[in-house]
Amino acid sequence: MAHDLPENQRLTDEEIIYQVSTFLLAGSETSSNGMSWCLWRLAQNQTLQQRLRDELRTIAKDEPSLEELNALPLLENVIRETLRIDSPVPETIRQATADCHLPISEPIVGLDDKVAFQTSIPVKKGTIVAEPFTAVHRNPAIWGEDAEEFNPNRYDRPNCPAVKVPGSYGNLLSFNGGARNCM
Repeated sequence: MAHDLPENQRLTDEEIIYQVSTFLLAGSETSSNGMSWCLWRLAQNQTLQQRLRDELRTIAKDEPSLEELNALPLLENVIRETLRIDSPVPETIRQATADCHLPISEPIVGLDDKVAFQTSIPVKKGTIVAEPFTAVHRNPAIWGEDAEEFNPNRYDRPNCPAVKVPGSYGNLLSFNGGARNCM
C-alpha cells in the first residue's frame, strides 16, 4: 500500500489473502509444533529444565521485554537447539526458474572413485530441488559427532558451526532464507 512502492512490487489482493492464511494456519501450527518439541526436550532433561528455570527467574517482571528475553543465553541456546534438532518444517522444495549452478562445499565422488562435480552441480530450469533442513541440521560434518543429540551447550563452544550455516535465524535453515524466507 506504500505510495512509493513500484506497482510490480505490490501484492495483489489474492496474494494478500494467501499471506494471511499463511500467518493464521502455517505460522500457528509450526510455532505450536516447535514449542511442543521444546517442552518435550526439557521434560526429558530435568537438569537443563532447572538451569533454564533459574535463568528465567533472574527477570523480576511477569511480562519481560523482548530485550530482556534476548539477553538470556540459555533460553536462546535451548530455542536454537530445538529448531535445529526438531525443526517444525523438516524440508522444503523449490523449482529452478533459470539454468544455474548449485555450489557445493566439497567434490562429489562417484562409486567409481571419480570426481563427478568439482565445485558446483548444474541445475536446469524447471528442476525440482529439495532442501533437506533436517539432514543439514543433523550433519556431523557440520555440527560435530554429537549432531544427533539435543545439546543446547553446543552454542557455547568456540568452534560452534552456527556461524557458518546460512539461515535467517540462529544460522539454521528452519525458517528458510532469501526471497522465500518465512515471515
